[in-house]
Amino acid sequence: MPGQTRQKREWIYCYYFPRPSSKKYNNKYSHYEVRFARDKLYKLYDDGKLFDTLKDVLEKNPIATDSANKSVQLVLKKLQAALDNYPKAGLKANRRKKSKE
Repeated sequence: MPGQTRQKREWIYCYYFPRPSSKKYNNKYSHYEVRFARDKLYKLYDDGKLFDTLKDVLEKNPIATDSANKSVQLVLKKLQAALDNYPKAGLKANRRKKSKE
């Protein structure tokens, strides 16, 4: 409401699955679903990979979370809690079952 101070978000959540019916998942437009939470600096994927998005814009070098400093551990905990707040329904949606050959 106008004139009221609002609490700023500490993180955002994203679920993205561009083509769930694709026959092949092999490129940037046809891939499995992506789920992550991020704040202004860090991005945590649901597979546990954490990135510093300013130092590693292309997300090539995940942060070693087991040996990370306390501030990174706090961020990891915050972003993991954010991921845990959302249902995993849809995770692996419409993936074709591997045939037993």
